Amino acid sequence: MELETIENHYRDPEFREFYKSVYGTEGYNVGLYLSNKINNLSPEIIHHSINKKWDLLFFFIRNYLNVKYHYLSIVDFGSGNGGTMRKLYDELKNIRKQNNGERESDYLLYSYDISRENTTECNLNNFEQKIPVRIYNRNFLDTLFDDGAVNLVISEETFHQVADKIALIREITRILSRINGFLIFSDIFLREDLDNKTRESVSSQLNLSTLQKFSEFSKLAEENGLKYCNSILYTDDLKIHYSNLLNITDTPDKVRTHLENWRICADNLDIGLFVFKKC
Repeated sequence: MELETIENHYRDPEFREFYKSVYGTEGYNVGLYLSNKINNLSPEIIHHSINKKWDLLFFFIRNYLNVKYHYLSIVDFGSGNGGTMRKLYDELKNIRKQNNGERESDYLLYSYDISRENTTECNLNNFEQKIPVRIYNRNFLDTLFDDGAVNLVISEETFHQVADKIALIREITRILSRINGFLIFSDIFLREDLDNKTRESVSSQLNLSTLQKFSEFSKLAEENGLKYCNSILYTDDLKIHYSNLLNITDTPDKVRTHLENWRICADNLDIGLFVFKKC
């Protein structure tokens, strides 16, 4: 599996220290901003934007997944340091308490990430907060789940880094249940109207040959057992996000160059939250 961004950037000590200083123990993802104004914003504003994006993710989960379903099984692919799953655990716990107080053991939560640093940090954070998530430092193209064992796969800005999209989709389809089985994920795609020359330029500048258009991903999904249900784009937030990160002081030169490349390429990219159901 080709994961160029992780290999070349997020495993680099300078990058990890920078992102940790900005995000703390939460996710490293693009959030929803309340304003398109670009200022010298604080990490607190970025945290707020991520919480807004999580609100949208949980809204989709509540509306598509029967969260009162017994023995609910949820897996996060590319879980990073586990911030999303910790938030989701709290969300599920509150919903269950409002619905006859089912036992917490009625749902199983799993986190998959290929980075040992991420899974180690995730284990520590979950232990401190007493979050019952099973964590695997493992390639999620070859999971440990039985066929149809999972009700929900979630992921945030990870799939665009995977070279073998067909293998990814087939593994998701394999593990999802035919009853109450959904894929809900956020990700970055090339704009639909990009010509081949611009496409090659963007992929080269971001060092991501794995980028594709959503129509291409959706076609592969439909051909391999997943049916498109819904989506919402927040494309403008991509440029705002990276501009805000660039405005944070004390950014190492190597990190600044990477962030600047994303800011420049943002006009040729889409980002959104997408829902698919197992056919």
